[in-house]
Amino acid sequence: MRVVFVVFAICLLFAVGVNAQGTTLAPTALAPLGVITPDRMPTFEWTSIGAGAWYYLWVSSPSGYSVNQWYDGGNICQSGICAVTPGMVIEAGLYRWWIQAWTPAGGYSAWSGEAQFTVITPIPEPAAPSGTISAAQPTFQWYAAPGASWYYIWLSSDAGHVLDQWFAAGTVCGNGMCSVAPISLPPGNYRWWIQAWQEQGGYGGWSGETAF
Repeated sequence: MRVVFVVFAICLLFAVGVNAQGTTLAPTALAPLGVITPDRMPTFEWTSIGAGAWYYLWVSSPSGYSVNQWYDGGNICQSGICAVTPGMVIEAGLYRWWIQAWTPAGGYSAWSGEAQFTVITPIPEPAAPSGTISAAQPTFQWYAAPGASWYYIWLSSDAGHVLDQWFAAGTVCGNGMCSVAPISLPPGNYRWWIQAWQEQGGYGGWSGETAF
């Protein structure tokens, strides 16, 4: 009977987020991780340690700390996962974040392991012109990069540089596609690239070369 009672007591401790030594269990950071784009506010997710816990989220941004806030697990946790979207200001670069728990029975937990993610501006994908064309003033089309504010086209020919120009996304894009017809061209071979820029993500990478 005594053994059964001890086992039951240990199980109860785990159910409220405390280990057999009476210490609050440390949560595990789940998301965001890796590379994300700045078109949305990131949602932070971690493992729940049980009922009655509070959680302290610390996020370090490229320019310094960004979030340090407590959350009541009863308001943010479901089915073993806790999630918050703190509405932080997003900028390009590396972010590091940690989560700590607190319970009335076990006090403060250890910090979770460090989690990292990087914010970048997506690379737009060229659509046209490509291959052999007949139009003297071709329309340059590309798939919009989520969250991009501006696009930079670089066009060259066999003779060298032809065009480099910025275009505002709000002027040239709609329904996921962007298009401009900025210049008339004589017959010849051309290559073009496109790059996106966004206030928080900064400059994105260049697209691959498209030839026509």
